[in-house]
Amino acid sequence: MRTILIITIGASTAQASPPDADELTTDPVVVTGTRTEQAAAEAVNATRVIDRKELTRIGARTAAEALQTTEGVRIESSYAGQTAQVDGLEARHTLILINGRRVSGTKDGRLDLSRFRTEDIERIEIVRGPASTLYGSDALGGVINIITRTGRTGFTVEASGEYGMHEVSDGTATLSYGEEAWRLAVRGGWHGRGAFDLDEDDEATTASKQDSYNVGGDAEFQWSAGGRLRLRSTYTNNDNNGIDTEDSGAVYDRRIIDENLRSQLELQEQLGRVKLTLASSYEYNRSQYRLDQRGSGIGDKYEDSREHLVDSTLQADVSLPAAHLLTVGVDALYEYLRSPRLETDTTTGSRTRAALFMQDDWTPVDDGMTLSFVTGVRFDYDTQFGFNVSPSLAVRFDPHEMVTLRGTFGLGYRAPQFKDLYLLFENVANGYIVEGNPNLSPETSIGGTVSATVRATAALSIDTQFFWHELDNLFDYQLGASNDLPGVDRYRLVNVAKATSRGGTLSVRYEHQYIGLNVSYSYTDVRDNTVDRPVAQRPTHRGTFDVNPRYKPWGLSLTVRAEVVGDRPFYGDRDGDLVEERFDSEPYVLLSAWLGWQATPWMRVFMAGNNLTNAGHPFFAPLRPLTVRGGLSFSFNTADYQTEPLEQARYYGRDSREGDLP
Repeated sequence: MRTILIITIGASTAQASPPDADELTTDPVVVTGTRTEQAAAEAVNATRVIDRKELTRIGARTAAEALQTTEGVRIESSYAGQTAQVDGLEARHTLILINGRRVSGTKDGRLDLSRFRTEDIERIEIVRGPASTLYGSDALGGVINIITRTGRTGFTVEASGEYGMHEVSDGTATLSYGEEAWRLAVRGGWHGRGAFDLDEDDEATTASKQDSYNVGGDAEFQWSAGGRLRLRSTYTNNDNNGIDTEDSGAVYDRRIIDENLRSQLELQEQLGRVKLTLASSYEYNRSQYRLDQRGSGIGDKYEDSREHLVDSTLQADVSLPAAHLLTVGVDALYEYLRSPRLETDTTTGSRTRAALFMQDDWTPVDDGMTLSFVTGVRFDYDTQFGFNVSPSLAVRFDPHEMVTLRGTFGLGYRAPQFKDLYLLFENVANGYIVEGNPNLSPETSIGGTVSATVRATAALSIDTQFFWHELDNLFDYQLGASNDLPGVDRYRLVNVAKATSRGGTLSVRYEHQYIGLNVSYSYTDVRDNTVDRPVAQRPTHRGTFDVNPRYKPWGLSLTVRAEVVGDRPFYGDRDGDLVEERFDSEPYVLLSAWLGWQATPWMRVFMAGNNLTNAGHPFFAPLRPLTVRGGLSFSFNTADYQTEPLEQARYYGRDSREGDLP
């Protein structure tokens, strides 16, 4: 039987309160696929969930590490940080959300997922396939929604610390207190990473030394079963120091300081059959970029960029007769950027975007078999490019209680960002200028997915998903000579490229009392139709492996994860004949392990190793070298001990009433 859950925080906020530790949950509630709350197993749009339990089990420190072995999602390391490619599409074609709201601070449209620390994450929801109908721009390939943690009932103290190779250091702390009607929490953390260099032939660092800290808090108030208010604010400071070099021999000390202030408000009220949700977020980003040329001041540079983003939603979910759930809402967005790299009179840019979206979730058959349809359409208006319409259709059919079939189809788009429109980057000394184009139109896509889930037994499930995307009007740089600077090449961004991405994934999950196993394989064929060749840096074959043996009576848990990445095409003039040739990178294996011991109900000791195969290449795969780290974590909640002895028994996997817990 299919049930729509309409509880707690509203769908447009994409935020649901986590259960207390003494509540046993078997099926998480997800919100990303339809902007309404549903049990994950009953969602019309296939949704992959990485919950708090899995985040702890794998020892992930950031959202990027958590997604490393997720089927259909590949984490790429570059100057932009650790970004996510979904089903072979560019990282800029996947929308990243925090509690259902947009995030600023991208580099060339790509968002660094290592910014988001797992001590502040409750779960991560991944929806693959076109999602512009619900979320607008950027969601051509899918959506990754990071749901943050909230305070718990009772008084809670959490702390963790770790230290490792390559100057790895982390320390976090959380204090919270809550009653049935309200909860308050404050959090903070410090994180450090040393620089590393995979190319000893020059002084340049492959990755910068990173030092960051974050502080924040949230408050939640509930006055009725359907009435709730949540407030949240965080501040993060990232300080990155590295070394750059030029062919001329010049050496630069580079420092980038990124500051981020983010506040969110979420208000929900249930009025009979109607659930109203108002959600709004404000984000401020400041990025300071400094280059200091050694032995000379000629190449010194300082840039100060500041960005403001306001993102708001008003949404109504209406339960109608005949098994219809109607969702209607409006989105409003305001964005402002001031950067010396913008080619405008004031080096500033601003935009306003408004949207109306409508969706109908209909289940005409729910008796033995289940058949559901979700149809939707979105109308966007952007002051930078005008109107856009994004329709979609999703279908779910359960012919048997062990089998679920799903299909999605939709149109997607990505609006040009300020730097796409107004970028001006001059490097005359090296003979080139890069500039944007204020006449750009949005990148567009048409695509869909087909998936099947087979629950062979209570412990074994098999998932397969096929995807297809046709992309048009893609941005690419077109070369032309500079009129006022002879001998200098001018690269201008234009709508010229076309691409196709198609393929499939297969994953097998097995869960037993003493072991968990997850194995996946991905086949991805991404072609640049403009020049009729494979898109650079996309592996055709990729596999992941995640095994978790554990023995709860002793409090021991081991997780071993591996990502096998096949060869990838690259293009360039390697022999100096001014003709671009193809050359392929070698396959590599990224292996990590995490071993934890629950020494007491409130303290865990752990040791972890990342990149145990020491994979990496300065150009093909700029991966952080082998790193071993260790530490401990502490978590105490008074509510856990008001229900003794069950909660302490859970830590050790024992319950005298029910036998060993799963």
